[in-house]
Amino acid sequence: MLDTDASLPAVDNAAASPALLRQRGSNHVGLRQFNERVVLQALRTHGSLAKAEMARVTGLTAQTIGLITARLDEDQLLRREAPVRGRVGQPSVPIGLNPDGAFAIGIKIGRRSADWLLVDFTGHVRERIVLDLVTQDEAAAEEAALIGDVERLVRYVRDLAKLAHNFVAFTDFYTRRDKASFQAGTLYIDGRSSDLCVKVLDAGKHATLATLSGVYLAYCECSRPGEKLTIAAAVTAGDADQLMVGRNGVFYDRLGRDWDATVVKIVDHPISIRQAFWTPYKKVSRLIGEQVQKFAASKAQASTDFTSQAVAKAGEKVAAGATASATPAAPPSPPAPVDAAKFAGIFAAVGLAIGAIGTALAAVVTGFLGLSAWQMPLALFGLMLLISGPSMAMAFFKLRNRNLGPILDANGWAVNTRARINIPFGAALTQLAKLPEGAERALTDPYAEKRSPWRAYVLMLALVAGVVLGVHWMGGWPGIFPPAP
Repeated sequence: MLDTDASLPAVDNAAASPALLRQRGSNHVGLRQFNERVVLQALRTHGSLAKAEMARVTGLTAQTIGLITARLDEDQLLRREAPVRGRVGQPSVPIGLNPDGAFAIGIKIGRRSADWLLVDFTGHVRERIVLDLVTQDEAAAEEAALIGDVERLVRYVRDLAKLAHNFVAFTDFYTRRDKASFQAGTLYIDGRSSDLCVKVLDAGKHATLATLSGVYLAYCECSRPGEKLTIAAAVTAGDADQLMVGRNGVFYDRLGRDWDATVVKIVDHPISIRQAFWTPYKKVSRLIGEQVQKFAASKAQASTDFTSQAVAKAGEKVAAGATASATPAAPPSPPAPVDAAKFAGIFAAVGLAIGAIGTALAAVVTGFLGLSAWQMPLALFGLMLLISGPSMAMAFFKLRNRNLGPILDANGWAVNTRARINIPFGAALTQLAKLPEGAERALTDPYAEKRSPWRAYVLMLALVAGVVLGVHWMGGWPGIFPPAP
């Protein structure tokens, strides 16, 4: 067997001496490979040796030398030379290294040249090649100058179609066969997934220009261990009732990695026609709720103030009673006269307001009941259209004019056309959550509060009485209610 030490360069035989062989052999069976290296080193140092001389130099037995040389000879690492005659005893057969038993290649690369060496098993150089790199580079300067053009051509062949589909025609974006290069991933938030997500560096600066796009944008800070980024997600379906700053979601980038996402800024624009239809009703409901809460809060505060004043006055009376025995009580002041005109005016105003509301309600109900059966649905539709129509019309025109350009321009792009996002395509960019196939929604709540039906009955009775009185006051309904006297 051959070890790496066997490829060391040869030493001049005339200058060599047995003292240079510092390693001694061993007859232990487990050191066979080590003994082979010792024999090869001895032949490299002393040149060709007979088996007896080899045993004397290495310190191995003659039997061990015979086994080792047989194995090395079988591997063609040794060669037998001509027998040496003229000495006492049998002629000795020197054994030396086979120059063709193994070869080594050496390479030296410098700044100006490169050397290639081929060395045989005895350490002699068989071949040497010196390359003048500078001269070769100068000779190939003209061809080297074309390497950049070739590389550019190869990249064009590979990426030209993708470049055109993302920076010229936006084919990947509009056909949705693949994500466009500017789409960073998908945001999952508030029961929907948004596919139009772009990376931004500064949400405030980006929103200044991106608001011209007419798209509802939710800016989210995304984080994962050791990494952070900010995205702008376009919401183009559903509503925005539960979208607010601080809402959390999950963002998946194009590599499939998940990020924790938190909404930090919102650019408000219409999302859908359905949202615009319900917006007036939600605003009225919210306004009524706020007013009721304000009224309840003011009444609660007034009650608290009245209680505090009553307690304070009671304390003052107790303190005054303690000193009543020392000083004679002053005659009580006469009670303030009741301003009957003031109370009469208040009651008159309240009655006038109630009467006006009842009159208006009676007029609406009377007019509605005076319609034919086929006219009533049309009247209801007209009323709803009167309330929701302006909001829907405004949302329709804004949704038709949504433009992707400002969103990309805010990121440093230079979009020279109107990349419009119409209503059907915008709805395809955001997917709403759906129940899995085979799943059912439970509509009964086993823990719902039990409600008494008497409230509903009283409310319906009061409503019917108000309508009847209003119709009676307005002149009656011929054949059913007589007019007021």
